[in-house]
Amino acid sequence: MTVELRVHRENILNALELIADGAGQREYQRQVPFASVPAELFNQWDDFYYPEDDRFRETFSDVELLVLSRFDRVLNDIADATAQERPPLDEFMKTEAWKTLSFAAREALSRIEKVGDIRA
Repeated sequence: MTVELRVHRENILNALELIADGAGQREYQRQVPFASVPAELFNQWDDFYYPEDDRFRETFSDVELLVLSRFDRVLNDIADATAQERPPLDEFMKTEAWKTLSFAAREALSRIEKVGDIRA
């Protein structure tokens, strides 16, 4: 896998890891207090998930693409059901939407192979 493809893969994995990790989200909020971390969770996914792109599809196996597609459906269902102006992180983390999203990200991560360091 080329470095470029590994970067695509790592971006998706990093987005999933942030979505899955409440402590990581709190740390992000602490480091960037002016950011809306709940909005960032959705925005980062949208920034990196391009399932129609040939290069993107090269980066993942067919099974992994299916896993990502399922996660994307969950994320979009939650995005559609929640306000565009998402509440502050501490409030968002108390919602069923956050719990569902975090669980779906953990499930997706458990089904995607780790390939190694992109600098390799």
